[in-house]
Amino acid sequence: VAATDGGVTTIDVRDPARPDVIGALPLIGGAGAVAITGTTAYATTWDGLAAVDVGDSAHPAVRGPRNPYCGTERYRALAVTGGRAWTGPVDQPFPSTFHSCGLAQTDAVGSSYLAFAFRMRGIASAGDAALFAGQHVGLTSIRWPAPPDSSPPTGWSMPALGDVTGLHGASSVVRASDADSELWTFDTAVASAPVPVDRSVLWPMPEQADRLADRTGGLAVDGDVAFQVFLGGYRYGGSVAAIALAPLAQPTVIGQWRSSDVPGDRRWGSPDDDHPTSPYGPYLSGDTLYVTGPSVALTALDVASPAAVRWLGRFGEPESGFSGGGLAPDGPRAWLALYKRGLGLLDVSDPTAPRLIDRFALPDSTRDVALVGGDVLASTVDRVEPVPGDDFPPPPSPGHGLLVVLDAATHRPVARLPTDVPGDRLVVDGGRALLYGEGRIEVVDIRDPRRPVTVGAVRTGAADSPDVRPLAVVGDTIWAGTGELGISIYRLTEGETFTPSPPITPRAYLPYGLAARP
Repeated sequence: VAATDGGVTTIDVRDPARPDVIGALPLIGGAGAVAITGTTAYATTWDGLAAVDVGDSAHPAVRGPRNPYCGTERYRALAVTGGRAWTGPVDQPFPSTFHSCGLAQTDAVGSSYLAFAFRMRGIASAGDAALFAGQHVGLTSIRWPAPPDSSPPTGWSMPALGDVTGLHGASSVVRASDADSELWTFDTAVASAPVPVDRSVLWPMPEQADRLADRTGGLAVDGDVAFQVFLGGYRYGGSVAAIALAPLAQPTVIGQWRSSDVPGDRRWGSPDDDHPTSPYGPYLSGDTLYVTGPSVALTALDVASPAAVRWLGRFGEPESGFSGGGLAPDGPRAWLALYKRGLGLLDVSDPTAPRLIDRFALPDSTRDVALVGGDVLASTVDRVEPVPGDDFPPPPSPGHGLLVVLDAATHRPVARLPTDVPGDRLVVDGGRALLYGEGRIEVVDIRDPRRPVTVGAVRTGAADSPDVRPLAVVGDTIWAGTGELGISIYRLTEGETFTPSPPITPRAYLPYGLAARP
């Protein structure tokens, strides 16, 4: 039995290679979802939940009145279990409200609950329980009845690590933020076999949660305090949350800053037009936190008191055309990747008024930057055609990038290394530089930064994508955010290639639908 935009259709699938339509029942507005128990099919319709007799498959017929309190045709998830129907909308960008209602004709009123996720992915029956797949909860088991005026009783839950947006490793603990606004804590006593210790959902601005729930950005950690960036998209600005990390397994939001908090006399246009946050960073330098962004290249925040994060200043008005990527603070200066505008050197001695003091044209798009002693490393994503004023010609073939080395004192380029990886992300660890781009990691020996040599590479398993992913070195392993795979871990041996290990458990897939069998 299938739910269609015309109603309910019965299909003969005894020969799976040649399915054949047997009968159909037109329903005004069509049907959104269907579930079967015995010879009765239940379908969400424009007028509520309909019971359809499918005992005669060629002539399905409505059985009794519809339950107007149990969902609509917009509800694409439906399961029937324990004499009840569970239904709700799938993947809507707001906290999902699901309904549970009795199937008896005398039980006309359904009970509504707020789901545990911002976005419901699917519902399935499992014995006397209903299984919910949700953005923040992974899989959750719920049983009926629930105590009055309370949340549904949860039998068990299996969370899922989402698309990783930030990584920070220190000692035997790694923190990871993901695109579901979650902060994970892992015990890495054995770096290649981490153990999830805690998972907290961070919603720093409840009144804007629907805008920010799946827009988590980078993560910075300073002792017992973490700073989490939230990307508001092009329209909704951005924000930063200060998080107390002690005790280990109970992170708590203690402060926040959002782009609308910029003083009125320094604001331009509508607050919704401020978008100062990007997937890069944030970057800590003393009591100053720097955030880069697509239209405000650099934002400086005072985080001396994490509970009262305060805006200091910015570089790059929206009309300037500057976009900020990776940043490398250098005392009173900071090196900033400016995408198509190359590499910039900023004077940040007065964080209330950062200013550009030098700029270098590099091939194509400069994405990330790092300091190694007295040298500056910048990674680019290549461009085939040359541009007048480039300090270097483009790499020899398309689909690659370039690692450029400059003298930090003279600002002059001193080395270049064409790479097989478009350098979306650059991480320096001792005598190694790690480049990440389009699902690949390349390792470069920079013990002599002016003679960089590629020593290894690995495909991370993520689909080819230009998205920026975080990298972290933990002991003798590399942790990589690899799209929907969550985190992948690679053993790193000097001068040799990587040996991939399985992704972190629990498996890092967001479920979009469910089907259960006895």
